[in-house]
Amino acid sequence: MVVTKQLVGETPNAHSENGPFCAVKVHPGSFGTFAGIAANGQGEVLNEQGEAITGLYTAGNDRNSIMGGFYPAGGVNLGPALGFGYIIGRELAGADDYEVTGQESTL
Repeated sequence: MVVTKQLVGETPNAHSENGPFCAVKVHPGSFGTFAGIAANGQGEVLNEQGEAITGLYTAGNDRNSIMGGFYPAGGVNLGPALGFGYIIGRELAGADDYEVTGQESTL
């Protein structure tokens, strides 16, 4: 909902008894999704036949969850969003090499 001066007067948080009023119905729910856009392991969006659509990618809450409909805890959508964002970013940048090789790692 957008609140404007026309709805509540000159002060955005002012109480008005005369209206006009706006209301929205709010339902409790989860901020994570599990039934989003179908995609493959490279983040490419899949068409109805399960084939990748060239140049179209998805990550985060828009993507069908890798959790398979299970939502174990808050924040579980962050890892896949970052991971697939990284994969997609590398693809779009044309990156072939990884930033750290086994020889360079100090871990």
